[in-house]
Amino acid sequence: MKRLYIISLLLVLNDLLGRRARRIEGTLTAQLYLPLLRARRDAIAVFVARPTDNRKPLAQRLTEAATRQAAHARAIRLQLDAIVDDDAFAAPVREAAHRVRGGLFPPGAPSRPSHQDRAALAEAFGPVVERLAGDLALLTMPSGGTMGERVASWLGESAQIDALLSDSVDGATAAVVDAQARQLAARARAALRHMRQTLADEREVNPALPERLDALVFGRFDRLEAAARRRTGKDATAPVPAEPVVEPA
Repeated sequence: MKRLYIISLLLVLNDLLGRRARRIEGTLTAQLYLPLLRARRDAIAVFVARPTDNRKPLAQRLTEAATRQAAHARAIRLQLDAIVDDDAFAAPVREAAHRVRGGLFPPGAPSRPSHQDRAALAEAFGPVVERLAGDLALLTMPSGGTMGERVASWLGESAQIDALLSDSVDGATAAVVDAQARQLAARARAALRHMRQTLADEREVNPALPERLDALVFGRFDRLEAAARRRTGKDATAPVPAEPVVEPA
């Protein structure tokens, strides 16, 4: 099992046991299943934090790479905004910055990207960067160097995240780790399925519970499952389920 899925499942469980759990406070389902899910989540967290070799734990390396990637993206976006909004720059430079901003930061991009989102950037934006090479050559960074160099560093961190998500140890140990990951994931998914059915049953006898409660609680899990199917080639045409807007509690 790719570590991408087990790490993503951990993030889903953290999210469900955090803000989403407030949606079912006081229900019998919460009393029955939230303690079980916490136990499943904690077991996965221990597994993910375990070093795969003599290096830092994988989760820590992922966090560090994501932090560096986010810093590059923030610096690039701030400089692009500054150039576009400053009349002191020549019109061709401002126009180039506008095109680069539109290409690298399109509307609708996630404000809090997951590790999967970050890992996909290198492949997704490779053609975009090639198309914008001329514009990038016109732009510089306040810290020195061209914006093209900074963009290359940004996408380089994305490629590193992708490599980390696919990381595993070699030989017989890999088979053991893979089996452990599968078992942990299967137990967590089973708990989620049972919890989902119990919540549906409870809603039948408790009309006070919201109609969209299932989507509000399990929406992110559904998106993970759909993404995993597409990544492995199973049901590759399935769209990612749209997650409902969760209004503040």
